[in-house]
Amino acid sequence: MVNKFRRQIGEVSSISNISQPRFCKIIFSPHELCRLRIPKGFASRYCKSILNPVYLEVPSGEAWEVELEHSEGHIWLAEGWKDFSNYYSIRCGNFFMFGYNARSHFNVTIFDFSAAEIEYPQAEIVSDDSIDILDVVEHSSEYLSYDPVVQERNRIRTRRG
Repeated sequence: MVNKFRRQIGEVSSISNISQPRFCKIIFSPHELCRLRIPKGFASRYCKSILNPVYLEVPSGEAWEVELEHSEGHIWLAEGWKDFSNYYSIRCGNFFMFGYNARSHFNVTIFDFSAAEIEYPQAEIVSDDSIDILDVVEHSSEYLSYDPVVQERNRIRTRRG
């Protein structure tokens, strides 16, 4: 299963949205909630050297990894698209604007049935990899005290003092 991820640094969003080639999609069928076809004209002009996977980033900064599927002369957003559409509660009638930055990255804006942009859910932070800075500092100073370079500097300071 392809997992979503959060972009940590804004390096991708720095590209101007004005210069991005764009396409729009309206969800007409429940099948499009499982996989979504990139328009053929757009794909033939801009996606010739597209890499797999692609990344879909919403305005709140959250980005999703989605696999592409090449089938019957079309390019589809496939594995990961269903998770994306479920997370944002996409239904028939939702409207999307995709901006492509030519690095397998799409900026995606989602509109509801009234043609207003949706309110994006707050990003979930799922991480148990936190560390206590004080523990790191204590351990670092213990290791530094055994470093021969640090010991030599301390000896020189002691002699001067």
